[in-house]
Amino acid sequence: MLKRLFSSAYFLALIALALLSLWPLQLPASLNGLGWDKLAHFLFYFGLLLLGNSVWTKKRNNLYFSLALGLLLECLQDLSPYRQFDYWDLAANTIGALMGYYLLRKYSLFQ
Repeated sequence: MLKRLFSSAYFLALIALALLSLWPLQLPASLNGLGWDKLAHFLFYFGLLLLGNSVWTKKRNNLYFSLALGLLLECLQDLSPYRQFDYWDLAANTIGALMGYYLLRKYSLFQ
């Protein structure tokens, strides 16, 4: 039951991530330049990796998928007229996924 809940949350997070990454969004002027965007990238990929633990049987594939997804979405943003590729976003995505993977490995949270 709990595994199904986490699996559903994982797939909903994937959909939300794709929509938020490709939809034309604009941060309020008061938040621009404060790093909130990078923190959001970090937290989303960190959480995605943790949720993916309940879905992927080969746990390293969870990491590879998260890293590839981050790169793919950044590349797709570069094709969009509203968004642009950002190396710092990619770095935040990567660090978030790696930290999630590290946490799961360190505390033996792999199922």
